[in-house]
Amino acid sequence: MRCLIHAQLTSTYVARLVQELGVLREFTPKFEQVYFIHNFKGSTPAVLFRAYPGPFQVLVNTGEGGFVCVHSQDTFPGLRAVAVDILPKALAARRAGGRGSA
Repeated sequence: MRCLIHAQLTSTYVARLVQELGVLREFTPKFEQVYFIHNFKGSTPAVLFRAYPGPFQVLVNTGEGGFVCVHSQDTFPGLRAVAVDILPKALAARRAGGRGSA
């Protein structure tokens, strides 16, 4: 069984959902994998993605039909942190010729 969480939701709702899933401990082990996706819109579209139990990844649209990982961490970084800290730094590094942080 697989579960997809599309987090085009407020962080409060996501926190509540995580709490509710925590209560359902006997149900969640039945999932093979849980996917978390949050889209960031703008001039450079990006995605916060996780295929649980793997790390959270910030993926930036390459404009060539694909995405590149510019940041990865094991804990949830927070949507605000991604939007105001991680993405701007990663995009600046890519523009300067770097690859971002992984």
